[in-house]
Amino acid sequence: MISFVIAAKNEEGYIADCLKSVFSQELGTPFEVIVVDNHSSDGTTELVASQFPQARLIIEEQQGSNAARHRGYAEAKGDLVIFLDADVRLPAGWLAKVVKRFEASAGLAALSSHYIYYDFPWYLSFAKAVLQYGIYYPWVYLTNNLLNLTATIVGGVIVIRAEALRKIGGLDTSSVFFGDEVLLAKKLRMVGQVRTDPRYWVYCSGRRYLESGVLRTMFRYLLNYFWTLFTGHPYHKGSYEAIR
Repeated sequence: MISFVIAAKNEEGYIADCLKSVFSQELGTPFEVIVVDNHSSDGTTELVASQFPQARLIIEEQQGSNAARHRGYAEAKGDLVIFLDADVRLPAGWLAKVVKRFEASAGLAALSSHYIYYDFPWYLSFAKAVLQYGIYYPWVYLTNNLLNLTATIVGGVIVIRAEALRKIGGLDTSSVFFGDEVLLAKKLRMVGQVRTDPRYWVYCSGRRYLESGVLRTMFRYLLNYFWTLFTGHPYHKGSYEAIR
């Protein structure tokens, strides 16, 4: 069994495309889809309930993406738990490739990848690709995949063995936003391999970059990544600016 867990808050403009891409995946084994609504004030709950009755809808009152993801994990029945943001869209054949990777890698605890932003202008997509493949992935490949010094995952697309999550006690619901995925990856590395591989990319909205500013958002992500990596806690400790 495979379990998709999709955390959502005020995502009525995005979640339908996300769920359509999930349910269009072809796989010989069954999978379940759990949508955890994090107390939305728009029409997210009604949209999911009316248009996607095959998805299991759960309401989680505690605010925060980790609280929503942990609730979904607690309800999940799958041996693999796939955490997606509600604005993610999976390319055709994605699930089958992921399952094949885990079947071939017994020691793999978690797998993540990167985004292709479907709403970026071409020049931002080009700049991001240069930074990603010129700096980010060489760093990840060297420090994570070869030297095993760090563990890097992308919060909006994470595939984790349920057994590995049980060993680390699930997700830390006290972690708010910045640094949460770094801390999760560090814990998972203690029980198995953690890999970030560009071959398992997904589509995603770049709205946070577009609304808050590309350079400002990138700087905040990088600062909190390295701060959490070396100190164990993020630089920005408060809640984050919601982009909806």
